[in-house]
Amino acid sequence: MLKNLILSLALSFALLTTGARAEDKNGLKNESEAGIVITGGNAQTSTMSLKQTSTLVEDLNTYKFTANYLRTSTTGNETALQWGLGVRYERGLSDSFSLFLGQLVESNIY
Repeated sequence: MLKNLILSLALSFALLTTGARAEDKNGLKNESEAGIVITGGNAQTSTMSLKQTSTLVEDLNTYKFTANYLRTSTTGNETALQWGLGVRYERGLSDSFSLFLGQLVESNIY
């Protein structure tokens, strides 16, 4: 009895979350990351990273913007510097096919 109750609750929850995802398909979505790592010892190292992704979905159209930045220094000397910016437009044609146009600019001097 308890096993059936747990199974039915889990199934109901799965159906509810699946339905919520289908309704939230359109709209603005955003993902952001920020990280700092500082280590000591024989060589002092510090790393800073930032990442941003924004997506706007309107029916069959998708607009996406991405940005990232990474900088690392060891004992005061810069050892890594990388950044990137990107935009993308996507148009869905069917469930299996879509077209996209995008541009990505990035730099990695090391």
